[in-house]
Amino acid sequence: RPVSTADKNAFKVMTLNTLYSDLTYDVFGNGIPRQYHMCNVIAGLKPDIVGFQERTTSNVAGFTTLLLKETDYKIADEYRTDTSVANVVNCVPIAYNSKRFTLVANDASNGNNAHGALLFKDSYGSDSWTAEQFASASTTKGLSWAVLKDKKTGAYVLALNTHFTLKPSSATNYTEDDAKQDRLSNASEALAKMNAIYDVFGIIPTVFTGDFNMKRYDPSYKLLMEHFKDSVHGSDDFIKYEVTMNKITGADFTRAPNAPIDHVFYNDEALVPTSYYVANKTDEFMIASDHLPVMATFSYGKAYAPVYSHITGV
Repeated sequence: RPVSTADKNAFKVMTLNTLYSDLTYDVFGNGIPRQYHMCNVIAGLKPDIVGFQERTTSNVAGFTTLLLKETDYKIADEYRTDTSVANVVNCVPIAYNSKRFTLVANDASNGNNAHGALLFKDSYGSDSWTAEQFASASTTKGLSWAVLKDKKTGAYVLALNTHFTLKPSSATNYTEDDAKQDRLSNASEALAKMNAIYDVFGIIPTVFTGDFNMKRYDPSYKLLMEHFKDSVHGSDDFIKYEVTMNKITGADFTRAPNAPIDHVFYNDEALVPTSYYVANKTDEFMIASDHLPVMATFSYGKAYAPVYSHITGV
């Protein structure tokens, strides 16, 4: 359903929070653990770029290892042990279909001044933490990035992926106002990183995926919309849903009364969304994670569209 056939150069971008725990949980009681359902979701929807959130050290050997083994996907950044950035890279990896894209540069690349994934400095009231404490926390929030080259068109695409901060619990005295301010700081840091990458590669087609933990009235959303468009509003062809989260109680995956917090953003002049899809039509989509997969299909804007060659006929 979400596959676009009108434009042969269109590509699909997904965001999916994989849920940090219980990857081996057998939801249906049929001997199939949850990590296989997630791989089936990816294999079935066939996104070209995927931003994952909440891939932790406990599930690296499960879901993403299985994905890399059984499909053509690659992870844009290797699992690292550098304590200053390791957890954020591991928790918000970017995957890409190697049949469609090649990796040009990522947050581990040497020799460019946009080096480095982000550990957001304002998250969970962690101003007093050291970098090592922050990196070792299972709830690390941050941003990773990768510049990819489209094998079909030769265009460069910047993929940004993030997990913004969230109010953790009333016991921490970390209020919703605190969280809003920290998410605003997260957004500002992400934009600064994007501009640093643009200084190296120029302003290129950009997609920004993530679990932003923000609704559309959030100050961080408003700030990001000064630089991006939201794919849910840009497309005339969409299957959308009032929420992008499920609520898990044991084996009962029910729909929580949340506004969407998972988003696929894009820079307006470079890309044109042709479809938007929240995958909620099958049981497997609903139980793969506590978040629903969100996917948008994009065509290139006129400035980046391939030009017909009289020599090659392409």
